Amino acid sequence: MRTPDWVERLGPGVTGFTPGEPVIVYGSRGCGVCANCLQGRENYCQTLGGQGPGLGGGHDGGMATYLLVPGSQYLIPLGTLDPARPPRPATPD
Repeated sequence: MRTPDWVERLGPGVTGFTPGEPVIVYGSRGCGVCANCLQGRENYCQTLGGQGPGLGGGHDGGMATYLLVPGSQYLIPLGTLDPARPPRPATPD
């Protein structure tokens, strides 16, 4: 799951982003303790069969009004891209 949106607010101690900044939320989350997770490969989590619980956790996730993200490592800055505007398909040269 990748959910484009804007940062609403930051929790205590979170740095590197500002409210209103466009981001994509990367939703694959692993257990954090298996060999793959410790190497930063949470999408290949061994404990959870490679699926990870994701950020929706059985709730609305990216379809909800707000999505609580457990840490800034799940945010990817979009720079000047608008999360509300879908990307145009590539055209052949």
